[in-house]
Amino acid sequence: MIANYFEGQNALTKDECELLIREGKINMNDSLVYSISNSDGSSDEIINKKSRSSKTAIYENNSSDEVKKVLDKVAGIFREIAFYYFRFPLCSIESPQFVHYVEGDFFSWHTDCAPRGHEFIDRDLSASVILSSRSDYEYGGLEFAVPDSINVFNIHRIQEEQGKIIVFHSNMNHRVSSIFGKERSSLVLWGSRNYGGKNI
Repeated sequence: MIANYFEGQNALTKDECELLIREGKINMNDSLVYSISNSDGSSDEIINKKSRSSKTAIYENNSSDEVKKVLDKVAGIFREIAFYYFRFPLCSIESPQFVHYVEGDFFSWHTDCAPRGHEFIDRDLSASVILSSRSDYEYGGLEFAVPDSINVFNIHRIQEEQGKIIVFHSNMNHRVSSIFGKERSSLVLWGSRNYGGKNI
Protein backbone atom coordinates (compact mmCIF):
# COMPACT_ATOMS: atom_id res chain seq x y z
CA MET A 1 0.00 0.00 0.00
CA ILE A 2 1.29 3.46 -0.92
CA ALA A 3 -0.27 6.91 -0.67
CA ASN A 4 -1.90 6.96 -4.09
CA TYR A 5 -3.66 3.61 -4.18
CA PHE A 6 -5.15 0.96 -1.93
CA GLU A 7 -5.13 -2.83 -2.35
CA GLY A 8 -7.71 -5.00 -0.61
CA GLN A 9 -7.57 -8.78 -0.59
CA ASN A 10 -10.61 -11.01 -1.00
CA ALA A 11 -13.17 -8.35 -1.84
CA LEU A 12 -15.02 -11.05 -3.80
CA THR A 13 -15.05 -14.82 -3.48
CA LYS A 14 -14.03 -17.19 -6.27
CA ASP A 15 -17.69 -18.02 -6.94
CA GLU A 16 -18.66 -14.32 -7.09
CA CYS A 17 -15.83 -13.61 -9.54
CA GLU A 18 -16.82 -16.49 -11.77
CA LEU A 19 -20.47 -15.37 -11.74
CA LEU A 20 -19.48 -11.86 -12.93
CA ILE A 21 -17.24 -13.34 -15.64
CA ARG A 22 -20.04 -15.57 -16.98
CA GLU A 23 -22.52 -12.70 -17.00
CA GLY A 24 -20.02 -10.18 -18.42
CA LYS A 25 -19.09 -12.36 -21.37
CA ILE A 26 -22.67 -12.41 -22.67
CA ASN A 27 -22.77 -8.96 -24.33
CA MET A 28 -19.15 -7.94 -24.96
CA ASN A 29 -18.12 -5.37 -27.59
CA ASP A 30 -14.79 -3.87 -28.64
CA SER A 31 -13.60 -1.52 -25.90
CA LEU A 32 -13.98 2.21 -26.48
CA VAL A 33 -11.23 4.70 -25.81
CA TYR A 34 -13.94 7.33 -25.28
CA SER A 35 -17.21 8.58 -26.74
CA ILE A 36 -18.09 12.09 -27.90
CA SER A 37 -21.55 13.51 -27.23
CA ASN A 38 -23.02 15.47 -30.13
CA SER A 39 -25.35 18.46 -29.93
CA ASP A 40 -28.23 16.36 -31.33
CA GLY A 41 -28.01 13.92 -28.41
CA SER A 42 -26.20 11.20 -30.36
CA SER A 43 -22.66 10.07 -29.61
CA ASP A 44 -19.62 9.03 -31.62
CA GLU A 45 -17.81 6.01 -30.20
CA ILE A 46 -14.04 6.07 -30.59
CA ILE A 47 -12.22 2.73 -30.87
CA ASN A 48 -8.44 2.79 -31.22
CA LYS A 49 -6.75 -0.62 -31.25
CA LYS A 50 -3.32 1.05 -30.99
CA SER A 51 -4.11 2.33 -27.50
CA ARG A 52 -6.68 -0.18 -26.24
CA SER A 53 -7.33 -3.78 -27.25
CA SER A 54 -9.95 -5.63 -25.18
CA LYS A 55 -13.66 -6.34 -24.93
CA THR A 56 -16.08 -4.68 -22.52
CA ALA A 57 -19.66 -5.04 -21.34
CA ILE A 58 -22.00 -3.16 -19.03
CA TYR A 59 -24.13 -5.28 -16.74
CA GLU A 60 -27.74 -4.83 -17.83
CA ASN A 61 -30.70 -3.85 -15.68
CA ASN A 62 -32.15 -7.30 -16.35
CA SER A 63 -29.15 -9.03 -14.76
CA SER A 64 -30.05 -11.68 -12.22
CA ASP A 65 -30.65 -10.76 -8.59
CA GLU A 66 -27.53 -12.75 -7.76
CA VAL A 67 -25.39 -10.55 -10.04
CA LYS A 68 -26.99 -7.36 -8.71
CA LYS A 69 -26.23 -8.48 -5.15
CA VAL A 70 -22.53 -8.95 -6.00
CA LEU A 71 -22.37 -5.55 -7.77
CA ASP A 72 -23.99 -3.90 -4.74
CA LYS A 73 -21.39 -5.58 -2.53
CA VAL A 74 -18.54 -4.20 -4.67
CA ALA A 75 -20.06 -0.71 -4.65
CA GLY A 76 -20.31 -0.85 -0.86
CA ILE A 77 -16.67 -1.88 -0.50
CA PHE A 78 -15.66 0.90 -2.92
CA ARG A 79 -17.57 3.49 -0.83
CA GLU A 80 -15.99 2.25 2.41
CA ILE A 81 -12.45 2.45 1.02
CA ALA A 82 -13.16 5.93 -0.36
CA PHE A 83 -14.39 7.13 3.02
CA TYR A 84 -11.95 5.45 5.39
CA TYR A 85 -8.77 5.46 3.30
CA PHE A 86 -9.12 8.43 0.94
CA ARG A 87 -11.18 10.50 3.41
CA PHE A 88 -14.06 11.59 1.24
CA PRO A 89 -17.49 10.19 0.44
CA LEU A 90 -18.56 9.07 -3.01
CA CYS A 91 -21.87 10.64 -4.01
CA SER A 92 -22.16 8.68 -7.25
CA ILE A 93 -20.73 5.56 -8.87
CA GLU A 94 -20.96 4.88 -12.58
CA SER A 95 -22.34 1.58 -13.84
CA PRO A 96 -19.68 -1.13 -13.35
CA GLN A 97 -17.90 -2.23 -16.50
CA PHE A 98 -16.68 -5.75 -17.27
CA VAL A 99 -13.37 -5.80 -19.16
CA HIS A 100 -12.01 -8.93 -20.82
CA TYR A 101 -8.50 -9.39 -22.22
CA VAL A 102 -7.10 -12.31 -24.19
CA GLU A 103 -3.45 -12.94 -25.02
CA GLY A 104 -1.84 -9.84 -26.54
CA ASP A 105 -4.59 -7.44 -25.38
CA PHE A 106 -3.64 -4.30 -23.42
CA PHE A 107 -4.69 -0.77 -22.47
CA SER A 108 -1.90 1.81 -22.85
CA TRP A 109 -1.06 4.58 -20.35
CA HIS A 110 -4.06 6.76 -19.52
CA THR A 111 -5.98 8.46 -16.75
CA ASP A 112 -9.68 8.03 -16.00
CA CYS A 113 -10.48 11.73 -15.63
CA ALA A 114 -9.45 13.90 -18.52
CA PRO A 115 -10.85 15.88 -21.45
CA ARG A 116 -12.32 13.38 -23.93
CA GLY A 117 -13.43 15.02 -27.16
CA HIS A 118 -15.73 17.90 -26.17
CA GLU A 119 -16.31 16.64 -22.62
CA PHE A 120 -14.48 16.37 -19.33
CA ILE A 121 -14.80 13.04 -17.56
CA ASP A 122 -15.53 13.93 -13.92
CA ARG A 123 -14.18 11.15 -11.73
CA ASP A 124 -12.37 11.23 -8.40
CA LEU A 125 -11.63 7.59 -7.67
CA SER A 126 -11.34 4.47 -9.79
CA ALA A 127 -11.55 0.83 -8.74
CA SER A 128 -10.54 -2.40 -10.39
CA VAL A 129 -11.53 -5.85 -9.11
CA ILE A 130 -9.51 -8.77 -10.46
CA LEU A 131 -11.97 -11.48 -11.50
CA SER A 132 -9.63 -14.02 -13.12
CA SER A 133 -7.50 -16.60 -11.41
CA ARG A 134 -3.75 -16.12 -11.75
CA SER A 135 -3.66 -19.53 -13.44
CA ASP A 136 -5.50 -17.99 -16.42
CA TYR A 137 -2.64 -15.65 -17.38
CA GLU A 138 1.09 -15.69 -16.80
CA TYR A 139 2.00 -12.03 -17.19
CA GLY A 140 0.48 -8.60 -17.70
CA GLY A 141 -1.97 -6.56 -15.68
CA LEU A 142 -2.51 -3.30 -13.85
CA GLU A 143 0.47 -0.96 -13.46
CA PHE A 144 0.85 2.60 -12.15
CA ALA A 145 3.32 5.33 -13.06
CA VAL A 146 4.13 6.89 -9.67
CA PRO A 147 6.34 10.00 -9.42
CA ASP A 148 9.08 10.03 -6.80
CA SER A 149 10.43 13.10 -4.99
CA ILE A 150 12.23 14.44 -8.08
CA ASN A 151 9.30 13.79 -10.43
CA VAL A 152 10.81 10.70 -12.02
CA PHE A 153 8.13 8.12 -12.71
CA ASN A 154 8.52 4.62 -11.32
CA ILE A 155 6.34 1.76 -12.51
CA HIS A 156 4.48 -0.09 -9.75
CA ARG A 157 3.06 -3.44 -10.88
CA ILE A 158 0.11 -4.79 -8.90
CA GLN A 159 0.43 -8.38 -7.72
CA GLU A 160 -2.93 -9.47 -9.01
CA GLU A 161 -5.03 -12.12 -7.27
CA GLN A 162 -8.59 -13.23 -7.88
CA GLY A 163 -11.00 -11.15 -5.81
CA LYS A 164 -8.54 -8.32 -5.05
CA ILE A 165 -9.80 -4.73 -5.29
CA ILE A 166 -7.48 -1.84 -6.17
CA VAL A 167 -8.74 1.71 -5.57
CA PHE A 168 -6.82 4.73 -6.84
CA HIS A 169 -7.09 8.41 -7.74
CA SER A 170 -8.65 8.72 -11.19
CA ASN A 171 -5.95 11.17 -12.30
CA MET A 172 -3.21 8.57 -11.75
CA ASN A 173 -1.45 7.41 -14.88
CA HIS A 174 -2.02 3.66 -15.26
CA ARG A 175 -2.19 0.89 -17.83
CA VAL A 176 -2.92 -2.79 -18.32
CA SER A 177 0.25 -4.23 -19.78
CA SER A 178 0.02 -6.84 -22.52
CA ILE A 179 -1.50 -10.11 -21.38
CA PHE A 180 0.30 -13.43 -21.82
CA GLY A 181 -1.86 -16.46 -21.20
CA LYS A 182 -5.44 -17.49 -21.85
CA GLU A 183 -7.45 -14.55 -20.49
CA ARG A 184 -7.80 -11.85 -17.82
CA SER A 185 -11.10 -10.35 -16.67
CA SER A 186 -11.74 -7.45 -14.34
CA LEU A 187 -14.55 -5.26 -13.06
CA VAL A 188 -13.95 -1.50 -13.15
CA LEU A 189 -15.86 1.27 -11.41
CA TRP A 190 -15.54 5.04 -11.17
CA GLY A 191 -16.79 7.29 -8.40
CA SER A 192 -17.26 11.00 -7.91
CA ARG A 193 -17.93 13.39 -5.05
CA ASN A 194 -20.43 15.05 -7.40
CA TYR A 195 -23.82 13.69 -8.40
CA GLY A 196 -22.71 13.12 -11.99
CA GLY A 197 -22.59 9.34 -12.18
CA LYS A 198 -25.20 6.68 -11.84
CA ASN A 199 -25.86 5.62 -8.27
CA ILE A 200 -25.94 1.89 -7.59
